[in-house]
Amino acid sequence: MPHPLLQKLDQETDGILKTTKELVEIESPTTDRPACNRLADYLQTRLQKLGMVVRRIAERDFGDHIAAEFPGDPQDTPGIFILGNYDTVWPVGELAKRPVNIANNRMTGPGVYDMKSGIALAIHAMDYLKRERIPTKLSIRMLWNSDEELGSPTSQSLIEAMAQKAKYVLVFEPGDLPGGEVNTFRKGVMEYRIDVKGRSAHAGANHEYGLNANTELARQDLRLEEMTDYQTGTTVNVGLVNGGTRSNVVAEHAWAKLDIRTASARETDRIQQVLGDLKPQGDGFEVSAARLKFRPPLEKHAKVAALYQTARQVAQELDLELPESLPRGEGSRCVVLGLLR
Repeated sequence: MPHPLLQKLDQETDGILKTTKELVEIESPTTDRPACNRLADYLQTRLQKLGMVVRRIAERDFGDHIAAEFPGDPQDTPGIFILGNYDTVWPVGELAKRPVNIANNRMTGPGVYDMKSGIALAIHAMDYLKRERIPTKLSIRMLWNSDEELGSPTSQSLIEAMAQKAKYVLVFEPGDLPGGEVNTFRKGVMEYRIDVKGRSAHAGANHEYGLNANTELARQDLRLEEMTDYQTGTTVNVGLVNGGTRSNVVAEHAWAKLDIRTASARETDRIQQVLGDLKPQGDGFEVSAARLKFRPPLEKHAKVAALYQTARQVAQELDLELPESLPRGEGSRCVVLGLLR
């Protein structure tokens, strides 16, 4: 027989599914501010009904970020920070093509998995605590951001500020592991743009005068990809390349975008140092590197291990197993977890 608490929580299933369906049916693609704000309105109303104080952080190009906390919780004591995003990658209209459906014990629809089901779980967890009058030892704060699918450009500083004040950070995005394992390690990810300036010339009339930016970029790309080291978990991938204007003109400008994955803070710092000191390989060229995206790696340090053991102990008390896994991908929430080093 399941643990008595699990039997009781099983009665919440229909409510969680209903809330998930309501969330999914309010489409919220990242770049559609009005659509996102319709979902922000919904979240504000639901959280206020829980007795939470809601703060909306308005953005010009994205939907409002939603921060919430219970009144009376101590502000100067590290607590539990519940984090997630309500934006999705799906455009408005996708719902009409793939409406919410439940079949074979599985719910599908645009945004169910990433991550509106997680938002529903968080809302119903708070509702359960309130209805059952279960006191919490730690304060509880929430943040639902609207720009995660584009790398959290406007919310990253807010996430960092709230995470710094937390004892525990719980991200309610479902895991992607078949056995329900918990991720205690994630690679970090960086995106860089490399720009090269050379000198334009006609490919026939005065080719010798030109400095081909494409050639210099190729040298840079080959050198940078040599930093890939599978032993340390570092990979450098030149994913996009563009340069020149016509085949009969020596290219004056060229650029490339790099995806870089690292498994440790030390390696992350090393890669950034190399890119910060980037120099031309040929005479007369100008080369620059700009960081476009940054998520630090989550290393399995003492605090991460302790949090996992706490979660595992709670699971065991409920007669559940909570296995651990060490995936190789990067975590969209490493911006927070990297702060816990």
